[in-house]
Amino acid sequence: MAWTDTLTDDTRRMMMRALDQRGAEYLDTAGGDRPYAAFLMATDTAAWRDCGVSIFDLPDYNWRATYDQGMSPTQALAAALDTVM
Repeated sequence: MAWTDTLTDDTRRMMMRALDQRGAEYLDTAGGDRPYAAFLMATDTAAWRDCGVSIFDLPDYNWRATYDQGMSPTQALAAALDTVM
């Protein structure tokens, strides 16, 4: 199950509106896959909040694999940071 499937309908709608407003980079990276793009946006927001950097500033990491495994954005960020520390 994808992370976005765990969200309430209201939260999912809010994420998609935010994606429409500021998600062009995430949609491009996700190849137009909106749920995956929302995951990238939420993960990037967590990275900025917790580390002061974008996920795109971190060394190459397979974000798609963490999404496909059903990780939350914070779990995916922790896994990515474990690989660079």
